Amino acid sequence: MEETIEYQEEQGLPTFLKVLCILTFIGAGIGFISALSGLFTADMTMNSMKHSSETLKETPFGDMSSQIKSMQEWGPICNVLNLIGNGLCIFGAIMMWKLKRIGFFLYLGGHAVSIVASYLLMGNSNNGGNSSNFFASMMIVSMVISFVFVAAFIIMYAVNYKHLKN
Repeated sequence: MEETIEYQEEQGLPTFLKVLCILTFIGAGIGFISALSGLFTADMTMNSMKHSSETLKETPFGDMSSQIKSMQEWGPICNVLNLIGNGLCIFGAIMMWKLKRIGFFLYLGGHAVSIVASYLLMGNSNNGGNSSNFFASMMIVSMVISFVFVAAFIIMYAVNYKHLKN
């Protein structure tokens, strides 16, 4: 009798949706903590980047001054936007765990906010024209990889949208 009741309770949340939510809790949680720590360690990061820039000046990696300027200008804004975006993703996953459709849209909104933050940081770090091709390429590669994972998760959540209720 107990096994039947437990099975019926578990049947409410499909296993695949449960796995997606757990992965979202982990990924967005790490992103939230990372953005939060970024707010408190911004000065240390700037000093490290300046030191690295001085060390790398005479190498093929070139000048990092535009990245440093962009981090000083847009870093705190991007960290706040990433806090908001990851918070929305976590809250969306919680709502989808409860089988609420609004969770899917909160999740989408969270990623939209994070994409804006990425664009602000990347779009403004290469506008000086003296940016190293290596660092610009690395930023583009990391954004493409992020977008692939985001798109995959959105598609997987969309496949499970039919299980969500009002």
